[in-house]
Amino acid sequence: MFCVDFIEKMNNLFAGGSDGLVYSDRKKLLAMCIRMAVYFCVLIVSAIGIWGLVEIFGVRAFNENGIIENTQFALLMVSTVIFGVIAWRDKSVRMAALGLMALCMLGLCREQDAWFDDHLPIISWRIGYVFPILLILNGFRKLRVFKRQLIMIIQSPAFYMMFCAMVMVVPFAQCIGHRPLIANIIGKVSLGKILAIRRMIEESGELLGYTMLVLAAIELAIDLRKISKR
Repeated sequence: MFCVDFIEKMNNLFAGGSDGLVYSDRKKLLAMCIRMAVYFCVLIVSAIGIWGLVEIFGVRAFNENGIIENTQFALLMVSTVIFGVIAWRDKSVRMAALGLMALCMLGLCREQDAWFDDHLPIISWRIGYVFPILLILNGFRKLRVFKRQLIMIIQSPAFYMMFCAMVMVVPFAQCIGHRPLIANIIGKVSLGKILAIRRMIEESGELLGYTMLVLAAIELAIDLRKISKR
């Protein structure tokens, strides 16, 4: 897997390349390390940016259709476009990239839950499940091709970035930002304060997760471009 291979290559790189690691491989490895450092800095800037938004907008920054939620929607839209471009340009991972695009479209529907509640009161944002369901049905028709494409993406560093993004959006943002949990921790305070803290944890976690998803989409595009040049 990528992690084991990465560690072995790093050991050989700094130990003098005992396995015959050529300069081009070292160059690619260092380029990837630089990209990861840049991604890390982008995430730090995103986290610090939340401070600035709160300074400007106060607690309203975390409101429904507030600046942070709109930023989340924009990030998901960017990820959707990138995965769509990957599917359009690279036949070798088209089905898998469309699957990732469908999950992003589901996320877009979830972020616009208030609009869907007004216009589709029963189904609401769950209409977004149509996209991954259609891709799953199509995947069963071409299961062998889908498996091969999925393996290609799993072998990319972008997959592990997407996994980390999912951890931020679901276990952290949704589970830690749970109102009863917050109420048990901070004790008896007004419901308004509990809701404000819940939205702060939830929206901040989602913002960082969606930022990481955009970076993962960019990394996947870079990785696939390198593969196509081999």
